[in-house]
Amino acid sequence: MACSKEHGLSSGFHDAHSNTYDQMASNCTLNIAKQFVKDLPLPITNDSHILDNACGTGLVTLLLKQTYPNLSPKIHGSDIAPNMLEIYTSRAKEHEWSNISTSVEDVMDLKGLKDDTFTHVFTNFGIMAGPSSPDSKGPLRAVKEIYRVTRKGGVAVTTTWWKRGFDVAMEKTTGRVKPGEKAFSFGSNGEWETGRYLMGMMEDAGFKREGMSVKCVKGAISARSLEELVENNMLFKDIAYKGYSEEELGQVRVILAEELQKLEVYKKTDDGVEVEQWAWIGVGFK
Repeated sequence: MACSKEHGLSSGFHDAHSNTYDQMASNCTLNIAKQFVKDLPLPITNDSHILDNACGTGLVTLLLKQTYPNLSPKIHGSDIAPNMLEIYTSRAKEHEWSNISTSVEDVMDLKGLKDDTFTHVFTNFGIMAGPSSPDSKGPLRAVKEIYRVTRKGGVAVTTTWWKRGFDVAMEKTTGRVKPGEKAFSFGSNGEWETGRYLMGMMEDAGFKREGMSVKCVKGAISARSLEELVENNMLFKDIAYKGYSEEELGQVRVILAEELQKLEVYKKTDDGVEVEQWAWIGVGFK
């Protein structure tokens, strides 16, 4: 999940919430990952060496294993939060995955990884989340690191958010519970949320223009019920609703449910409910 420049979800945040992170995300990053995993421009084989960059709990690796059950490429998971990697390792053991390794790495300084190593580098909403660089050049440093560790002829897939959908409901909820208080937002610098910005960073990092693409795809943050979607959001209460009393948090639960249902992008589905989101998928070859 990408972080805002202002609020910066640090490694400490991800460590503290590692056990509930997938629940907090409510499938939003997973739904985008499914789209790029099924449509890879460079086939995965047993000889592939894959980096799951800013891997979190390992959802991209899980998708790769589910998509290619008869293959056993090398996969390395890296993340800034050690507790996330513990869950990643536990998931690997649970599913008896082979050829798996991990290391603690900052996406903006992959100092433990060598140049020209990986045939595939997947960074799913990780380039805005580096704790070492709150400045505007941080995402570019992350993309340059991706380029550095990608093998010649290899491919890198990087995702960023365009429209999250959920933010408006959170802002209106804050306005009703605490009028005049600035609402928490996962949004970043407006330029960062454009496909043009992502493509520009890929070009500046060194990726070939030939074969490069950035496309907009639809996803969703989803849950089995409206109540579950609200409770998943409340797992962010220590940053999104910091300083709220228990009474105010109770109001947030009620009002957020009301505001979500007012959104044009809120929908009931056969599986529960969802809020439509849009993201950019950037693909570049070295």
